Formats: sequence, structure tokens, C-alpha cells
Amino acid sequence: MTELWSREEPLDPSAMFDVDGFETRLLCPVCKFDYSHLREAFTRFGTDELEGGHAYPGTLGKGTAPEYRRDGLVIVFDGECGHAWQLIVQHHKGNNFVHVRYAAQWNRKTPTCSADPQPHDDCTLPWKPSG
Repeated sequence: MTELWSREEPLDPSAMFDVDGFETRLLCPVCKFDYSHLREAFTRFGTDELEGGHAYPGTLGKGTAPEYRRDGLVIVFDGECGHAWQLIVQHHKGNNFVHVRYAAQWNRKTPTCSADPQPHDDCTLPWKPSG
């Protein structure tokens, strides 16, 4: 499946994490549902010939971020709500910035799916675990 991804946005921790005591759950950035699965992790290459273009250990290189010199780590999630999103850790000038992108068919302000995080039992989206 080919997905078009939204523009990269700075991560809003209150919209993406649910803190409950000592545990923190990752939430869907579109509907805030908390059941998700890791799809893949990969290195997104930077453009600098000396400081970019090196896959992080244990990942494959996939794509380039033309606006960054250094490489970034991308983790792709599939939510049981039907949404897909990327959590991106991008290195830039000694800092690591955390951004999020979601599959472009979903509009965060007006989700086009029937998923409602409270309650979720009536979701009509097909979701099947892989494997």
C-alpha cells in the first residue's frame, strides 16, 4: 500500500502520550486511540555527504530529508483505529527534535473514519492483526 504522508509537524506531547502513573502510552495523533502496532523503523538520510547518509545500526536507509544535513530515525505505527503515523527523531545541530507525520488521507481536525476513542467498540474500520 502506498501512503501519502502529511507535512512533518512538531510533536505535541499532550496529544501523543497518555501518562498513567509510571507508564506512558503512545496515542494516535488523529483520534487519540491507544492501541497501535509497530510497522517498521528506518533511517531517513540527511543531505550532508560527511554527516548524513549513514543508516543507524539495525535499520535500513529509506528516503531523504532534503531540509536536514543529518540522518533521522523514523518509526512507523499502524493504529487499530485505522490510522497510520510516523514518529520521527531528527538530529539537527546537536539537538534531537521529535516530529510526527500521519497518513494524509486523515485530517486531524476532522477525522474521516468512524473511530471514536471513547468508546471504541463501535468502530467500523476493518483492522486485522498481521501474522
